[in-house]
Parts: sequence; C-alpha cells; structure tokens
Amino acid sequence: MDRTTLRGIAFWTTVVAHLMPLMISAIYAPASFSPFGISGEAFFRVKSMFSLFVSVVSVGSLLVYLGLVHYDLMTAQRLSEHARDYLIRDLTQSSEENKSHHG
Repeated sequence: MDRTTLRGIAFWTTVVAHLMPLMISAIYAPASFSPFGISGEAFFRVKSMFSLFVSVVSVGSLLVYLGLVHYDLMTAQRLSEHARDYLIRDLTQSSEENKSHHG
C-alpha cells in the first residue's frame, strides 16, 4: 500500500470516527420515544465504552495522517533543495564545462 492510499484511509477514518458518536446519539433520540425503547442508563454505559474506543481510533488515525503529511512535506522540501542545487550548479558552470560533460 502506498503512502497516498494510507493517508486517505487515515483521513477518512478520522472523519468517520468523529461522526460516529453523533450518529449513535441520533439513533438513540427516536428510539427513546418508542414504547419498547432503550433504557437511558444502559445506553449511556454502552455509549461511553464505544466513545472510548472511537476516541482511541480517532486519535491514532489522526496521528498517522499528520505523520504521513509531515513526511511528504519534508520529502518535497528535500527534493526541491536538491533541484535548486543542481540548477545553481548547472547555471554557474561555464559553457566549456557543460560541453565537456554533455559530449
């Protein structure tokens, strides 16, 4: 798996993990009004355990995403520095040196 795919997976995992508690609460709201609804205490106990799991997944995927973005930015900076160095070297060489190096 390449870094771009991994970065996309980490980003969307973070987004979905942040939306999951909201979706769970949205499901509970209409269920509490039904005649055979879910008790509030049991729901909040399950929701708190689920919230802890979602928080761990969210923080982990966010750290992976930010780490990959940082790595890509540092790689791009390093490549641009190398390109700049080669350009400066080529521009400062005399035309005779260029001819001797390029045939």
